[in-house]
Amino acid sequence: MKAQLIKSLFLLGLIFFAFSCGEDEIMDSQEENNASHSQFTIHAGEILGFSGDRYIMATSPLTGDVLYWDVMTSFKDSISFDAGDLETVDLTYASEYSTGFSIVTYRDVKTDFKFSRFRYSCFEDQFSVDNLTGKSVDILFPGTKEIVEFINPAYDHSELQETSNATIDQENKIIYDLDNDLTVVNAKLRSTSLGLQFVFRFLGEQEYKSIIIKREDWVKVDDDNYKRELEIGDLLPCNVHEINVGIDETWIVDSDIHTPNGDRVAIAQWSHYSQNQMGDKIRLFLQDDLEVDQLLLKVKRNNSKSGFEFQNYFDDVPISISLKEYVNDVSDLTPYAFNYSTAEDFDLVKTSYEFLIDNHISSWTIYQPSSSTSDYILPVIESDFLDETNLIKSALTNPIEFRIQFYSLETPVDELYYETGIDRQLPCLSFNSSYESYEF
Repeated sequence: MKAQLIKSLFLLGLIFFAFSCGEDEIMDSQEENNASHSQFTIHAGEILGFSGDRYIMATSPLTGDVLYWDVMTSFKDSISFDAGDLETVDLTYASEYSTGFSIVTYRDVKTDFKFSRFRYSCFEDQFSVDNLTGKSVDILFPGTKEIVEFINPAYDHSELQETSNATIDQENKIIYDLDNDLTVVNAKLRSTSLGLQFVFRFLGEQEYKSIIIKREDWVKVDDDNYKRELEIGDLLPCNVHEINVGIDETWIVDSDIHTPNGDRVAIAQWSHYSQNQMGDKIRLFLQDDLEVDQLLLKVKRNNSKSGFEFQNYFDDVPISISLKEYVNDVSDLTPYAFNYSTAEDFDLVKTSYEFLIDNHISSWTIYQPSSSTSDYILPVIESDFLDETNLIKSALTNPIEFRIQFYSLETPVDELYYETGIDRQLPCLSFNSSYESYEF
C-alpha cells in the first residue's frame, strides 16, 4: 500500500512538473510576442484645443496602412494601440473649426512619443495667464511732440477710433490729442510674462530713447484698459546695434533679452509686419541700462513664399549671423504625394499643403527627421470622420500651394523629435533654415 502511494505521488509530481513547464513555455512565448510588438499610448486630454471633433490616426511608415484611428469628442482615458513589429508609426492629427482646419502628421515617431497640442514653454511662466492678458494699454505723454520712429513690441492690429481735434497715426497706433495736449501710444498685452521695451525717436532728434515697462507697472483704468503715464524725461538713452545678415532682403525680427537678475524683456516682435528692416543688416535697440545675460534672436524674410528663417541664443548682441540656403528639388508633386531631394545636410524637414477657404488659410503639415524617406503619400483619412466634416473633405483635393522647409538644429534631432511634437519645440530651439513654395 505504501509503495503504491509513493508511486502515485511520483506520477502526480511528474504531471505537475510537465504542466508547469508547459505554462512557463506559454508565458515565455507570450512575453516574446509582446516584446516584438510596439505599444503606443496617446493621452486624449493633451490633444483637445479646437472646437469640434479631434481625429487621430496612426499609419505604417512603410505601407501607409491604417493601424489605429479614433474620433475624440471629449476627454478620455489614455488611448493605446498595438503597432505590431513596427518600431515607428506615422501619427496624424486633424481638427476642424469654424473657418478652417489643421492637420498635422509626425512621421516615424517611436513608442515614447508624447503627443500634445498644448503650447510648449521655453521658460518658466512664459504663458502664465493673468488679468492683464489681452488687455489694451496706453502710454501717455504730456504734449504732442511728433514721434517719427516707434518700436512697439506689443503692437495692436485693431484700428484706433477717430476722435475730434486729434491726429491719428494708424500705422504706429499713436493719437495726438490736441484738445488735451496729450500723446497716447496704444498697445495690447499678450499672455507672455515678458517686460516690454518701447523705443521712440522724436521729430528733430537723432537719438533714440526708450522705456522698459514690466507687467506690474501698468495701472488699471477699467476692466479692459490699463495705462502708464510718463514724462518724456523718464525715457532713457537707447543704443542701436547693427547685425550683418549678408543678404540684401526685407526682414522681420523678433528678439527678447534675459537679464542677469532673471528678468525677460521683449525688444522686438515680428507680429507687426510694417516694421520691416530692409538691406543686408538688421537693427536691434537696447536701453543703456539693460544688461544681457542671454539674447534670443529670430530673423526671417518678410515673404511667405520663399526665404530664410534663423533663430539662435547669444551671450551678447552678435555683429553678424550666417544664413544657409537649402537648395532642393521637389518632384512627383500631387495633391496627395511628393518627393524631394537636396545635397545639403539637414536634420528636419517640414512640408505643408495649404488650402484657401473663404480667404482663410488651412494646412496639412508633415514633420519628418532626415532619416525618413523623402517620398511620401498622404495617409487616407477615414470616411467615417471625413464625411462628417464641413470643410476638410471638399478642400483636400484642391490645395493651392505646397511648401517645404529644411532645418539644421544645434541640438541633435534624436534628442528632440521623439519627445513631443517638434512643432511645439521649434520656437525654443536654435536653428538655421530656408523654405520654398510651389503652386498647384
